[in-house]
Amino acid sequence: MTAGADQDGGGTRYGMLEPVRQYAGEKLEESGEAGLVSRSHAALFLALAERAYPEFRGPRQGEWMDRLEQENGNLRAAMSWALAAGKVEIATRLGWALWMFWWLRGHKQEGRRWMEALLEHNLSAGLRTIALAVAGQMAFTQGDYESCERYLQESLELARELGDAIRAAHAVYVLGLLALNSQDLETARSRLEEALNLYLETGGNDQMVAGVRSHLGTLMLIQGDHDQAAAMMEEGLALARKLGDRFSISNALYSLAQVAQARGDHDSAARRFEEGVTLSEEIGDRSNLGYFLEGLAVVAGVRGEANRSVCLFGSAEGLQEAVEAPVYDYFEPNRSLYEQTKISVRSRLGESAFEEAWKQGQAMTFERAVKYALKEDEASPTTRP
Repeated sequence: MTAGADQDGGGTRYGMLEPVRQYAGEKLEESGEAGLVSRSHAALFLALAERAYPEFRGPRQGEWMDRLEQENGNLRAAMSWALAAGKVEIATRLGWALWMFWWLRGHKQEGRRWMEALLEHNLSAGLRTIALAVAGQMAFTQGDYESCERYLQESLELARELGDAIRAAHAVYVLGLLALNSQDLETARSRLEEALNLYLETGGNDQMVAGVRSHLGTLMLIQGDHDQAAAMMEEGLALARKLGDRFSISNALYSLAQVAQARGDHDSAARRFEEGVTLSEEIGDRSNLGYFLEGLAVVAGVRGEANRSVCLFGSAEGLQEAVEAPVYDYFEPNRSLYEQTKISVRSRLGESAFEEAWKQGQAMTFERAVKYALKEDEASPTTRP
C-alpha cells in the first residue's frame, strides 16, 4: 500500500519500492500488528471515498475523480482487505461510495468483480440491497442487461421491504433505462416516472432528478415528440448547470444534441457535442467522450468532411472499447443516422482510405481525441506519438 501525504490532495506524495514494501509487509506480519494497520488503512480510505461521493454531484467532480484515481491502489488494498477479513460493511460502503468513480473512469469490470465477490458473503438485507444495486449498475454499463435486471430486481424488492426509497429509486431508474434500451417504451416511461417521483419525495437528489428528466426526454424523442423532449431535457440541463454537475450537464447536452440532429439542425448539435467533449475532458469522463465523438462524426459527414468523420468514428470505437462497454445504448434513438453516415463517407473515400482513417482514429489517446474533436490539433493522428 502507498498512502498519500495528505487527505486533501495537492500535496507531495511518498511512494515505496516494491521490494521494500514486501519486506516491510513481512516485518509487519511478524510483529502481529498487520491486522491493526490494515484496519486503520481501510478506515482512512473509506473516509476518503465517502468524502468524495457527494463531491461527484458538484463542480469539484473532476478534482475528486483525479484524487481517487491517484489513490486507486490504496482503495483496492482497502477493498481487498475488507473482503478477505469479512468486513462486509466496510466493503459495501466502499462500493457505494465508488460506483460513480468506477463508472466514469472505466473501472467497471473491477467494480463489478468486487461487488460480486461481496455478494458471496452472508449480508444483511440492507447491505445486500446496496451491493446488488452497485453490481447491477456495473453490469448495465458493460452491456450485460440480463445480469443487470436480475441484480436490480432483487435490490428493488429488498429496498421496498426495508422502506429504503433511495435504493429503490436507483434500482427503478436503471430498470427504466433497460426498458428504454429494449424499446419497451410503456414500461420505460412508467419506471422513469416512478424513479423521478421517488427522488423528488426523498429530496437532496437533484443530480439524479436531472438525469431522469434527460432520459424521459430521450423517450419522448423516440416517440417523435421533439418539442416535449427538448423541454424535458432543458429542465434537466438547467438543474445540472445549477448544481455545477458536469456529468449531468454532459448527459443533458447529449440528449439535446440528439433532438437537434433529429430536426436536422447539425450546427446546434455540434455546439452541444463540443461542449460535451470539453466537459468530458475536465472530469476525465472516458465513458461519455466516445458518444460525443460519434455525434461529431455525423456532423462532419453531413458537412462533407469525410476523412474527419471516419477518424472520429474510429476514435469513438477505440474509446468505447477501452472503457469495456457500450455504456449509453439508450442515448441513441436513431442509430440509423450513424450507420447511414458511415456508408456515405465510406463511399466517398473508398475502402482503403476509409480503413486507414478508421485505424488512425482508433489509435488516438483520450487527450488526442479531445484535441482532434475540438479542432485544436488538425494534424493527421499518425504524425504524432
